Amino acid sequence: MTLIFNQQSNQACNGTGRSGSFGAAVGRAALFALRGGAFLIGRIIQAYASRRELNRLLANDDRMLRDIGITRTDIHAALGTSATQDPSLVLANLAYERRDADLLTRQERRERLERSRRDMT
Repeated sequence: MTLIFNQQSNQACNGTGRSGSFGAAVGRAALFALRGGAFLIGRIIQAYASRRELNRLLANDDRMLRDIGITRTDIHAALGTSATQDPSLVLANLAYERRDADLLTRQERRERLERSRRDMT
């Protein structure tokens, strides 16, 4: 490894602009990789727990699912995500999209009804 003299701080550095030994850099990289791996494992565990809960929801009948604002198709779509993606977040987004679309449809119907009443008078 070639050391470069840093004129600003008057210390030798390893070519990256940071002072320190190669071993310290490897240690920081290993720590960074361990943190990333632990984060990934945590996401997979969380996604697995969410998948179990969604599978339990499939045991409910369609009326109960409709009461909480989801459909069986939404659950299957959420379960089809990757292993690292939390399916409960996907399911929540699908439920919000459906709710917003229903509200917009109701609002459009209400506006049409009001227009037709005005046109009749």
